[in-house]
Amino acid sequence: MVVSAVNEVLADRDNYIETLRRNIGKVLNEGCESADCIDERMEELQKELIRLAKEKEDYSKVALEIKRLREIKKNYLSDKADIEAKEERLVEVDEFLKEQSTRIEEYDDYLVRGFIDRITVFDDRICVELKDGDEVCVE
Repeated sequence: MVVSAVNEVLADRDNYIETLRRNIGKVLNEGCESADCIDERMEELQKELIRLAKEKEDYSKVALEIKRLREIKKNYLSDKADIEAKEERLVEVDEFLKEQSTRIEEYDDYLVRGFIDRITVFDDRICVELKDGDEVCVE
C-alpha cells in the first residue's frame, strides 16, 4: 500500500509540485494581510488614538482595533513562518522526486525516508503523509 501511495505521487509529480506552488503563492499574496500593510494601518490608528486622547475623547474603539491588528500580525508572521518552512520542504521534495523514476515496484526505504513523514494504518486504508504536509490515502 505504501508503494501504491508513492506511485500516485510519482506518476503525477509535475502536477503535484505545481499545485503546491500555486497554493503557497495564494496564501502569501492574500490581500492586506501582509505585515507592512498591517503596520501602516496600526500607525494610522496610533496617530488617531493620540489625537483622541489629546482631545479627551473616547478612544476605546481605536485601542481595540490596534489590539486586534497586533493579533492579526502575530498570526500572519506565524503563518508566514509555517509557509516558508513548507516552501523549503517543497524544494526538497521536488528535488527528491526529480531523482526518482516514475514508478516503483517494491518498497524503497531511501524513497520512503526521503519524502514520507508519517504512515497511518487504518482497518480499511493506509494514509501516507508527505513531508510537505499533503496526504495520500490508499484503500
